[in-house]
Amino acid sequence: MNLVREHQPTELVVGLPLNMNGSKGASAELCEEFARRLGEASGLPVHLEDERLTTAWAERSLIEQNMRRSRRRQVIDQAAATLLLQGWLARRRSAAE
Repeated sequence: MNLVREHQPTELVVGLPLNMNGSKGASAELCEEFARRLGEASGLPVHLEDERLTTAWAERSLIEQNMRRSRRRQVIDQAAATLLLQGWLARRRSAAE
């Protein structure tokens, strides 16, 4: 909650780790519960975003940038989170049009 107070977002996005066939496993159910609790604690809307393949796309992008493997390991989660948020924002924009 410190990050919410510090950055004062108006909405939150949580990655949803669906199975490759789109079904929900135990991890997805835990994330849904986390998102529900986060929404209750923060009072903010929480959106679940499919995170399938974001790590693979991030890895490919970092490789294309000629980033060393040791550095990629340090930033891969941040890069995947960025892709997740970009996808959510793009879908939100297209839905508003």
